[in-house]
Amino acid sequence: MMRDSAPNDNSAPEAVTIAVASHTSEGLNSQVSQHFGHCPYFTIVSLKGNRIENVSVLGNPPHRQGGCAAPVALLKEKGVSVLIVGGMGLRPLMILNREGIRVYAGASGSVRDTIENYISGKLPIMDESYTCKH
Repeated sequence: MMRDSAPNDNSAPEAVTIAVASHTSEGLNSQVSQHFGHCPYFTIVSLKGNRIENVSVLGNPPHRQGGCAAPVALLKEKGVSVLIVGGMGLRPLMILNREGIRVYAGASGSVRDTIENYISGKLPIMDESYTCKH
């Protein structure tokens, strides 16, 4: 089944703020965290066209069972419109979608490589089939 993916060079939005679930506070050099709810950081990347304009790091509030709304609210407050993750559960995906934050799945490696994959359209938009069953 073909899934929608991130925009390629020809269709990237003029400006977008992206959060990438990250293991460390090393910005573009951080490794992508494989689970949204347990990542210690979000690397926030501002793109203008296909160019990185700004990078910052944001701590993720401590995860509590059923507490996935706190990081969603934080990302929304920071103007994030795209979230890139290795994986997440269905509940946070539903909350993110409801808040207008588009989620892309299957990320791994460095944040820098992940952003390049987003720009080139290699990341699938996350749907229920990608969610963790926990």
